[in-house]
Amino acid sequence: MAYDYKLVSVNDSTAVKKAKSAVKTAQKAYQAADEKSTKANSTVKKLQKTPKNETTTAKNKRLAKLAKAKKAKTAAKKNYERKNKALKKAKDKLSNFTKQSNYEDNVSQQLDAHNDDWKNEGNCAIYPTNAGEDGSQVIYILPSDSESESDSSNVTSWPVDEGTPRSSYARMASRTITIEGILTGENGDNAHDKYVALRKWNQNHVELTYHGDLYYTHLIITGLTRDFTDLADNLHVSITFAYVQAAEVTTTSKKSSKSSKTKAGNRSKKYTALTIKAGDTLSALAKKYGKSVKWLAKVNKIKNPNKIIAGKKIRVK
Repeated sequence: MAYDYKLVSVNDSTAVKKAKSAVKTAQKAYQAADEKSTKANSTVKKLQKTPKNETTTAKNKRLAKLAKAKKAKTAAKKNYERKNKALKKAKDKLSNFTKQSNYEDNVSQQLDAHNDDWKNEGNCAIYPTNAGEDGSQVIYILPSDSESESDSSNVTSWPVDEGTPRSSYARMASRTITIEGILTGENGDNAHDKYVALRKWNQNHVELTYHGDLYYTHLIITGLTRDFTDLADNLHVSITFAYVQAAEVTTTSKKSSKSSKTKAGNRSKKYTALTIKAGDTLSALAKKYGKSVKWLAKVNKIKNPNKIIAGKKIRVK
């Protein structure tokens, strides 16, 4: 079976353009901060010099200006350090894009060369997803026995609130990809070396890509076994992967912050709240938003469902 390998770029052209634009913006801000800091330093040095025949009044004025200049110098230095840090961060991000792009080109070239070379090795490829210390080694396998995937979900076995979408009580637990087949080597040692590489990726929890009839990135090996059969130079192996996707978690408060968290599956945490108006009742709100009075009272911790206070916030979804 022949495969036409085309790697999916992790970072599209729009992301690269944004990264380059961010570097330019950060560079301008850094230069402006540098000039301001240099000017503040110059002002302090100038005011520190005592003119000849300086009167007491003139000295007091100069010292007052010097005190303000020193404060401005400190503020300018802190701003310069912030802009310098932001510029470095923007450059690092762009560098990672470039590094990943070069890595993908390298792997793509290996896959193309393999298609034109040794056909007995199998054309299903396993390799690290991201550029890094794990290198760009590609291990090929012939899935002679199976190449399958399966999904599982966690669903609560407890009673759920009436009127609440059942999907709110379920989430994807895991996606498993299983490959059973042959690691072919030019000799027995060569096949064993490939197995050792897989074992190293397993032990170090390296994020991998599998490209065969199934094509997945973001895989972690969770099971790796080999059978001692009558094969002279080849190994019969079984590999189990778990698919792990990255989900962005955003938290909003007085200061907005964002973080990236890797987990299997995701669950929406969005909800709708409103301010109680005079004349509102739980029963009317429950009817309007498709919820039960019991559910509204429970999620909003309302002890008396017949008494709600105007002006307070209440969650309705």
